Amino acid sequence: MPSGPIYTAADIFADERYATRNMIQDFAVDTGESQPRTVGFPGIGPVIGDASLPIRRVGPDLGEHTRDVLSSLLGLTDDEIGALT
Repeated sequence: MPSGPIYTAADIFADERYATRNMIQDFAVDTGESQPRTVGFPGIGPVIGDASLPIRRVGPDLGEHTRDVLSSLLGLTDDEIGALT
């Protein structure tokens, strides 16, 4: 059974092997602040060649699915959702 350390995000960015293999990919991310923030993400492994495959999508934008969740899971109407903002 393969085993190894379980890395935190800080561990990944401190590990020179990730940097050497060009595995950290930077993306602009909406954090709810006035401007997007550049955040590094670990690339896709295993790396074959000089760099990991490009990440195509880092996930939904902040609040992108809020309306869907509130309506489908909680049964709120558009008027009720509008009243929350």
